[in-house]
Amino acid sequence: MIIQKIDIHNFGPFYGRHEIELQGDGKGVYLLRGGNGQGKTSFQRAILWALYGKVADRNGQMIRPTSLLNHNSLAEDKYEFSVTLFFEHQGAKWSLFRKMSARYHNDGRYNEGMVLNLIKDGQIIQESQQEIERILPYHVSRFYFFDGEMLRDYEALLEQDPQATRLLRDSIEYVL
Repeated sequence: MIIQKIDIHNFGPFYGRHEIELQGDGKGVYLLRGGNGQGKTSFQRAILWALYGKVADRNGQMIRPTSLLNHNSLAEDKYEFSVTLFFEHQGAKWSLFRKMSARYHNDGRYNEGMVLNLIKDGQIIQESQQEIERILPYHVSRFYFFDGEMLRDYEALLEQDPQATRLLRDSIEYVL
């Protein structure tokens, strides 16, 4: 999967629509750099949320949909956020659109209002979430969309827990 463009709308700190194009041939690594509170982790979460419809905090707890909506949008009673990914995979052009919307600010209403569209070379994919999991399984996504602030957590995990070391090793081997 080579992500080419991301369109973020009212997600986290991103108020309104923000389109980000990723330059390059997709063979390298993209690094996001910036000060605290500049949106690096939110950018990562937007991608993961688009792919899987859920996103976890640094402690592994799922973040509630009401916490993903931009605060300015909430203040304007606009209860809708979305992320669109444009990417290439195995020679095909894909677009993935995920949106949550509600009539009022309530987690259940957002979940009911979730929309997912996956398109491959102009054709709608019916089993969208299963296809996403085939392309990039959720349990290995953390190795592709890595938050550097979690390095200390990984180091501590490896030092303290042999079972965690085995889990990390097995996950890396699965990716390879």
